[in-house]
Amino acid sequence: GVTVSQIKRWNGLRSNNLKVGQRLSIYPKRAVTSNISQKKSTSSTQKQQQNLSKDYTTYVVKKGDSLWLISRKFPEVSVEQIKKWNNIWSAKSLKPGMTLKIFKS
Repeated sequence: GVTVSQIKRWNGLRSNNLKVGQRLSIYPKRAVTSNISQKKSTSSTQKQQQNLSKDYTTYVVKKGDSLWLISRKFPEVSVEQIKKWNNIWSAKSLKPGMTLKIFKS
């Protein structure tokens, strides 16, 4: 019940190509009882997304960086949070020049 473009948008994908084992976020359509509740839901979702986009900083990975070293540069940020925020499932996927989102607590 969702489109390819929605899946790409939800997961920050630029192409239709996926890697084996890559995890995706899917937000299935919900039954809506009226158009009014749908409009309220959409506007609150948009506000939440706008707030999230303003509440993070970016970090460019440098040679020799590890998730642990990066997490130490940001107070109260764990390796697991960095992995979740950036769809990183293996430390091996961390490459110099990669831009990571670090959300504020």
